[in-house]
Amino acid sequence: MAATKASVSSIGKTLLVMGLLLTVASCTRVEDPQPLVPPATDGDFDPDSDGAYKDMDGDGLYHHVADCDVCHDVFHAVNNLKFVLDVVATPSSGQQNVIFTARTGPHSFADADNVYDGICEVCHTTTNHHRNSADGDHSHYAGADCVTCHTHEYEFAPVGGAGQSHSRHVAGGTGNNLALACDYCHTSGGTIFQDGQPFATTAVCDECHSPGGIIDGVDDPEVGARTNWVSGVYAGDILPLGKENWCSGCHDLGVSIIDGVAAPPVAGDQTWGFAATGHGRGGSIGCVDCHDVTAVHIDGVGDTYKAALDNYQAGFRLSDVGGGVPLVVPRIDGNIAGPFSDPPYYDLCFACHDKYALFGGPLAPAGPYFAADMRTNFRNDSPMIIPDGLDTDISVYTLTGVGAANSHATHMSGIPWSYDSDHDGEMDSRLTCVACHNVHGSTNPVMVRDGTLVDHEPGLNFSYVRYDRHEDRIPCGDTIIMTSADVAAPASHGGISRSTTGANGVCTFCHCSGATTSDPEYMINCQGVSCVDYYRTYVVPPVPGTK
Repeated sequence: MAATKASVSSIGKTLLVMGLLLTVASCTRVEDPQPLVPPATDGDFDPDSDGAYKDMDGDGLYHHVADCDVCHDVFHAVNNLKFVLDVVATPSSGQQNVIFTARTGPHSFADADNVYDGICEVCHTTTNHHRNSADGDHSHYAGADCVTCHTHEYEFAPVGGAGQSHSRHVAGGTGNNLALACDYCHTSGGTIFQDGQPFATTAVCDECHSPGGIIDGVDDPEVGARTNWVSGVYAGDILPLGKENWCSGCHDLGVSIIDGVAAPPVAGDQTWGFAATGHGRGGSIGCVDCHDVTAVHIDGVGDTYKAALDNYQAGFRLSDVGGGVPLVVPRIDGNIAGPFSDPPYYDLCFACHDKYALFGGPLAPAGPYFAADMRTNFRNDSPMIIPDGLDTDISVYTLTGVGAANSHATHMSGIPWSYDSDHDGEMDSRLTCVACHNVHGSTNPVMVRDGTLVDHEPGLNFSYVRYDRHEDRIPCGDTIIMTSADVAAPASHGGISRSTTGANGVCTFCHCSGATTSDPEYMINCQGVSCVDYYRTYVVPPVPGTK
């Protein structure tokens, strides 16, 4: 009988120990919500064992622990709940006393009582919330049940294990500049959202990420915010292969409003915009090739760039080029030689474009920008004989009046202060590439500005032209009529372009309009009595450094 009692006693002890071990192994599954999908972080998820998140590779992705016994002791008497140690050996603060006798309120995970002995506090030294000192924010859901949102399964990362996604919404993340409170999206439960829906069906993402437009910014299988919530989108500071259209989810014609500001619809639609007619067509250039994702992207200001602030690079979040500024806007110096003196005005453009071809031609001086021939449609040919049977040469009516010239170089060189770079109605700069071209695309050929994104429609409204006929018109006789009606590049005459900009256009800051916006015809040898100045107005440039 004694032997039988001893056996029973031994079995009982074994079962007790096994029961404690099973309790530790399963405690996270009993009380904490199970994730629907594993975190795509560093491969620590262990679905073949007990389904819990474990630090399999020892890197301590979130909490720098390799096993449960850093916080728990199931073999010795402790005063805290869940076998939490009375004293924890912290990674940087030595031995710390812990009091964890309630899940909420005093002596819970982090109760903000100015004694930093909660199990969620004792190790923290650099977190945003609940450090083991007076530093940081101690009001963040103080006294709450922390593991409602910070689950064991994901080593106490926010719900769902979406470390990158949560950090970008709550802690700003690289360039995002956001600091949303948890209840901006969630109710008191971390798995339920403000509209009462779970993650799979909630609409709280829609306002910012815009399901409308050509890219569904919420549920697109490649770049939707919900689709990429767990894994995140960025690889460091780049968009990896397959995620190039991430920005278009917000920047298409669907409405995306963040911090009170609507995202400019630079992605357009299937017919115009970055991917259709802009630099993104063909997929060879992406947003991060020009834009710096580490720069502050969300600032609550609709038009961040202002000429008076001289903040073009920061305003448009542009990357450096070779350690220097990408574009000099506004151009306020006295250098009228423009492209031929090799200034760093257009370095971002010249990272891809051939400056020799753009600025070369017969009027270019010898030097690095010289090209014997002109390889641009924005030019004057000499002679420019129109097919009227009279050998009429129209080169004398062109921009320079001296025959062959590269109009790109002409505009970038001698033109005075004629560019309204921040579109506030006042000229503030010499010309630069983006004065006439919208790099994100437009409804016009070759990305010529149509005014859509700057509220100056019809913008430049360029089109290809050809000779149409001679006609007697008042006040000029035998007027040469050009037309832009249905003229494609191969049928254009001399490769020249024209603009019929109206009062809202950009060219009219300098040029007298030759026709109304709706008129496809214009007279090239009769300006009319009201058009007497080559430049509409002249602005005396400010002294550099006095803006």
